[in-house]
Amino acid sequence: MTHPRPDNVTLSSVTLVLTLTLTLTLQLVASQNDNCQLIHVRENIVKEMTLSHSNRNVLVSCTAEIDLHKCEGYCQSQVLPTVLRRTGFRMDCRCCREGSVQTRTVVLPQCYHNGELMEGLEGTVEVTDLLSCDCFACTN
Repeated sequence: MTHPRPDNVTLSSVTLVLTLTLTLTLQLVASQNDNCQLIHVRENIVKEMTLSHSNRNVLVSCTAEIDLHKCEGYCQSQVLPTVLRRTGFRMDCRCCREGSVQTRTVVLPQCYHNGELMEGLEGTVEVTDLLSCDCFACTN
């Protein structure tokens, strides 16, 4: 027994609805399995710079231990068979990486010249820190 198809429904529209339903379902499942996190880390920063000391320029090595963040974890990725692509597969590759970042100035309070601590000298350096991490499409 065959059922008549309504005139306004085509095979391509049925395929599109099935593809969209499958894609949305897979994206929902993938996001539930993601484990991409912003993690706190302590880093020792060392920067060589020239600073003025006693009316002369001195090459110093300035240092500080600062709080930063890193992205760590995994994101659901998959390869699905499909008739809609020439390769026969649809790849959904996602990576845990930075979402938003912030640049800030950090003071380096300990500066050394020839191994000797130079009292009263401090340097500064610009660092970029992570504010958020998320799963994004991988890029090569």
